[in-house]
Amino acid sequence: GRRRAADRLAEFIVQSINGARAVEKPFFHLEFDRVFPDDIYAQILYPNVAGFGAQKFGQVEDPELRHLCATLYNDAMVEIQEASNGRLLPMGLVPWWDVEGSIAEVERCAANGLHGVNMCSDPQTRGLPDLGERAWDPFWAACAEHAMPVNFHIGASETTIDWMGT
Repeated sequence: GRRRAADRLAEFIVQSINGARAVEKPFFHLEFDRVFPDDIYAQILYPNVAGFGAQKFGQVEDPELRHLCATLYNDAMVEIQEASNGRLLPMGLVPWWDVEGSIAEVERCAANGLHGVNMCSDPQTRGLPDLGERAWDPFWAACAEHAMPVNFHIGASETTIDWMGT
C-alpha cells in the first residue's frame, strides 16, 4: 500500500544522495528576511535528487512508487513555499511518464498554490511521445488553464546536455 511505497521512496532518496548526513534543522525553517539580500525577494527552486526535470524518477521501476515520488516531492515543496511566506517558489514535478497523471498533477499543484511546474525535456527517450506531438496537447491546455508555466532546466535533458559525461 501507500505506506510501503513511502518506505521505498525514503530508501530511494537515501540511496540517491549517497548517504549524505541529514541536517538537524531543514533550511526552510530559516528566517528568510535575514537570509535573502534586500534586492532579492524570491527564488525559484528546482529539484536535484530527482534530476532537474524529474528524469531520475523514470528509473524507478515500480509505477506506484514512481508516481508517489512526484506527489510527495510536490507536497514537500508546498510546505517549503508556505514556510518561506512565498519567498521560495518551488516548481512542481509532473509524472511525465504518464500524460493523464501529468495533467492531474498540474491541477493538484495549482490547487495547492505552486506557481509552475518543471518537466523533463525529452520523454521520447523513454518511449513516450515528443513534447511537440498532439498526445501532449491536453497537458499544455491544463497548464494554460491553470496559469502554470512549464519550466525546463538546462540540465533536465538526458540527450542534449549531459553534465555527468559518459
